Amino acid sequence: MGSRKRVLETVDEGAVSSNLYAGKDSSTDSKLVDVFRMMACFTKLENTRRKKKPPLLTFRDLCDRSGNFEIEAGFVGCPRDTQQLIMFSTDDTFVDQEAIDAGDDWIESQMTWLLREPPVGGEIWFEHQTIESEGDCRMYGIAVTSTEECITVSSTLAEALQRYYFDEKYHHLGEKQQAIVLECIKSLVLNQGPRARRAFQAATQSGAPRANKGAKERARKTAKKGARRTMGKSTTRARVGVLDRH
Repeated sequence: MGSRKRVLETVDEGAVSSNLYAGKDSSTDSKLVDVFRMMACFTKLENTRRKKKPPLLTFRDLCDRSGNFEIEAGFVGCPRDTQQLIMFSTDDTFVDQEAIDAGDDWIESQMTWLLREPPVGGEIWFEHQTIESEGDCRMYGIAVTSTEECITVSSTLAEALQRYYFDEKYHHLGEKQQAIVLECIKSLVLNQGPRARRAFQAATQSGAPRANKGAKERARKTAKKGARRTMGKSTTRARVGVLDRH
């Protein structure tokens, strides 16, 4: 074994690569490893999926008057022994500085979501801690296992929505509803980055209400969990993505 190791170390100046090939009888859709990844869905759309005849929801149905979409995030491919899942963002528009200055909230709670529960079918969803956003932003996920190991992943909201509705088809949609969902995702992308940043800076400098990227003006006494977080909101969706796939 020692001689084999020395041979491998000298191949291609120390660089060794390997390729995996499926067997003749293997399906092209077979997964060798369930990769840890982020998913996201529109809460209002998910609340209709148990109905016998789900209504067609328009763009205006899926967002509020300010143009904010309520989005539920989840992570799939979690290790079986996951005991804690943390999701966070570095996006400044999550920060409600007025609430922090008043002592009604703190930056850690505004930019971080945390769940301490085991995965079901490899999935953990923040179904009671939704995100309200007008524009796209990047999120990060960390799963911590009982053996003190951790795995990480990052994804934008738009990528997670695309993955859920189209790439992996967790929620099968009709053609008309697909077109509307794509329109919503494009709207999120359109309102991301420099445009959202300029709007955020203008609002904070002028003291005007922050309407960009889903920030809602809340009274200081009720600003407990940040401007773009909806805590304790019950939904009718309880990891049905797992049930619908089997």
